[in-house]
Amino acid sequence: MRILLSQYYRYVLAGIIVTGFDFIILIALTELLQVYYLISACFGYIFASVLHYFLSINYIFNKRILKNKYSEFFIFFLIGVISLILFEILIYFFTEQMKLHYVSSKIVITGLLFTFNFILRKYILF
Repeated sequence: MRILLSQYYRYVLAGIIVTGFDFIILIALTELLQVYYLISACFGYIFASVLHYFLSINYIFNKRILKNKYSEFFIFFLIGVISLILFEILIYFFTEQMKLHYVSSKIVITGLLFTFNFILRKYILF
């Protein structure tokens, strides 16, 4: 249990870092370059996911279930794609239907998907 909590705390710290980059990309593309928020959100999410993978294998998880790094990255990426699809649906719903600002929507969704991603990655990959 202690190892799980330690990994979760490191996952939270890494999550804060990658979420910062994710938000910077989202806001910069949307506000400065006038990119549609759903596209900006997708770019930010993809960048954050790749960064999170490298943090996961080097800092968060000390045991890897899969020995093949390509398979591991593919599954990590696949979990990210599933999460990205959920994210895009939810950000659209909260922004267009619930009339939240896209940044507020992103905050709500980030909280919802954070534990979802940790559980899948922990028990499938690490």
